[in-house]
Amino acid sequence: MLEIDSSKGRTDVWSFVKNCLVTYTSIECMNEKLLERSECLLGLRIWPKKVKIEDKLKCIFVLGRLSWLSRKRNAMRQDYSTIPKL
Repeated sequence: MLEIDSSKGRTDVWSFVKNCLVTYTSIECMNEKLLERSECLLGLRIWPKKVKIEDKLKCIFVLGRLSWLSRKRNAMRQDYSTIPKL
């Protein structure tokens, strides 16, 4: 059982816990960087803001509309290229 001073910073507490677990962990695992989610769970990083579903749908609609417009524009260019010049 370990006593941890929670008044210290989170990075200090995490490094203390990490040093205590060295004997039970392989070297490869100790040298790996934490995932973003792991850092959020440990409180070392703030959670990213959630994007509302409506905003995602708006982006999908706008991108779909832009791709439709670019396809339409390309089709019109091809139509004009087939017109014989006078």
